[in-house]
Amino acid sequence: MGLHTLRKAPDVGTLPRRKNVLDDSLPMYKPVYAQALQLNAYSMYLSGEVEDPEAYITWLNQINTAEPEDMLTIRINSYGGSVASAIQLSSALKNTPAIVHTSIEGDCCSAATMIFLAGDSMSVAPGARFLIHNYSGGIYGKGHEIHAQAAFDLKWSLDLLESTYEHFLSKEEIASVANGNDMWMDSEEVIMRCEILKEQKEKENGVGKENEQVI
Repeated sequence: MGLHTLRKAPDVGTLPRRKNVLDDSLPMYKPVYAQALQLNAYSMYLSGEVEDPEAYITWLNQINTAEPEDMLTIRINSYGGSVASAIQLSSALKNTPAIVHTSIEGDCCSAATMIFLAGDSMSVAPGARFLIHNYSGGIYGKGHEIHAQAAFDLKWSLDLLESTYEHFLSKEEIASVANGNDMWMDSEEVIMRCEILKEQKEKENGVGKENEQVI
């Protein structure tokens, strides 16, 4: 029969004391606070014709009520259409607090290019086609009304071209489009011009920052 040796348990007071993790002698580390954020991602498909403004009420409401944590992606395969709709949509996209990504997934022509350039970030699929040209329209009415609107439209269209395509087109190219010339681009050229546009926006946003003082 085997022997079992019984040993006296050591006195607790004689055991080496382990430092408490809250001991004042230990260095204090800065806490990290976690906050759960809900990211809502929305995709909107601009396909075929850019229709009249009433077709985009749901889109506009979603864009205008979006939160800073939201992500809006506009997927474009459109040959253009209503300039009025393009102006309203591009304005909403530029002013929403949400993150806006625009993606060309086929054709992006005429009015659709205005919506594409309203994105915070942009992507272009291989094989995409891109067309910028002057607006099309007509005038009907009494002689003096036709003359007045024609004079207004001339200035309005040039201002619209300059504000929409600044840094994406050169001043000479904008003047050429205003004079009736079409500008076709493939995906590689659009990507190159988007990079230039991004650099110019970053420069504008950084103007004066080098002179700021940190307090």
